[in-house]
Amino acid sequence: MRNYLNQPLEIAPMASKEYVVEEEDTTGGVGANFVVEWSAKTTVTEPVVEAVMITARSSQGISFISTGRVIKKWSKESSKDN
Repeated sequence: MRNYLNQPLEIAPMASKEYVVEEEDTTGGVGANFVVEWSAKTTVTEPVVEAVMITARSSQGISFISTGRVIKKWSKESSKDN
């Protein structure tokens, strides 16, 4: 597992952030898998997290997106129990 940030990053509403994994980087296996941990001080809509893969060879190109999904969810109330 690799960290892409050394400290938390605040992203403004409707803004985005990109990270590039080079095609030749196979350290994580055949797919780029990201875990995004986020929090907010007030009630907000959860962020949209998507991965975009784009490549081209000769005259043929291929691309697809992968939409993120929640793998763990907790609130301040539930974190008091842990």
